[in-house]
Amino acid sequence: MANFQTHMTVAALGSMAATAACIQKIGLSDEQAVILFILGSVAGMLPDIDLDHSIPAKWFYRSLTTTAMLAVAFYSMPKFSTLNVLICLLVTFIIVHFMLSYIIKSITSHRGLFHSVPAAGLFAMAMYFIGLHGFSWSEHFSWLSAAFICGGYLLHLALDEFYSVDLLGGKLKQSFGSALTLFKTKQWRGYVILYVILSTAVVYAWQPSSFSF
Repeated sequence: MANFQTHMTVAALGSMAATAACIQKIGLSDEQAVILFILGSVAGMLPDIDLDHSIPAKWFYRSLTTTAMLAVAFYSMPKFSTLNVLICLLVTFIIVHFMLSYIIKSITSHRGLFHSVPAAGLFAMAMYFIGLHGFSWSEHFSWLSAAFICGGYLLHLALDEFYSVDLLGGKLKQSFGSALTLFKTKQWRGYVILYVILSTAVVYAWQPSSFSF
């Protein structure tokens, strides 16, 4: 499998090319272009969050904790006293940084559910809902941001599969087929749940409307 530096470089180059194509074909503001480039680059590291001590995993859990604490602070500050806000922040930190990360690490394994095509779709749909309802982006730009997440994610998986091929020896390594997967019988329960959540999200989100930036 490719190392972190390779994934980071390829993700950044792929995201840059996709962003440039969008600027040329559909037109984007400078802010939108930067957002899409960052999303595609970050998505290129997401599949490795199931590797406990990897750099992407550390970034993911720190970002998740920070985002959760900011959301709690934004919601609680107008309603509670300073002491209660601090207590809420402490509880949020403990739940997300320790409990949630422990649960995720305990139920996932490297090249498990996160190293799959439906996982790419699930992260993409999460980005769509966050963009549309969290950041109040237009529906079109929310879908576009979801596409960049999905594209960066799939680029990571494809790169791992490429590194599973011994080009000089003309043979496949043992890891071949463990990254760009649609389903694994050994983890069928997890995949069924993943597909159910993904299908529900797509059905809920797909409402024909006029797209605009």
